[in-house]
Amino acid sequence: MKLKFLRLVALLPFALMPLIALSGDWPLIRGDAAMKGVSPTKLVFPLTLAWSAAIGDKAKKEGVVATPVVKGGKVYLGSQSGKFSCLELTTGKELWSAEKKNFFESSAGFAGDLVIAGCGDSFVYAWNGETGKEI
Repeated sequence: MKLKFLRLVALLPFALMPLIALSGDWPLIRGDAAMKGVSPTKLVFPLTLAWSAAIGDKAKKEGVVATPVVKGGKVYLGSQSGKFSCLELTTGKELWSAEKKNFFESSAGFAGDLVIAGCGDSFVYAWNGETGKEI
């Protein structure tokens, strides 16, 4: 039961990526500073999965628990396995990634061109959002 829940939690944000693509950036958890969690895009059912990505460590049952954030056509998210990834929004192709020794369990944020995420190792990391270069 727990594995099915983890799989659902990991896949649900990706199923919603096409909606985000139509409505622009999703730079914060729940979409904006007011935390409304609302997209102006009208839902057309049935929804179809546009793409999926293997993030985390399936063998250790470590997936994604945080809401991905989107900026400039890129999806940014960290996993419980310590991998932080930048994916192309329309295809799910990995553009860059960084490996840390501990987990990412909360959503990332932005400061100008930087994507910033707190890690379970008690450090906050910042990367250039385009190149993935750690700052």
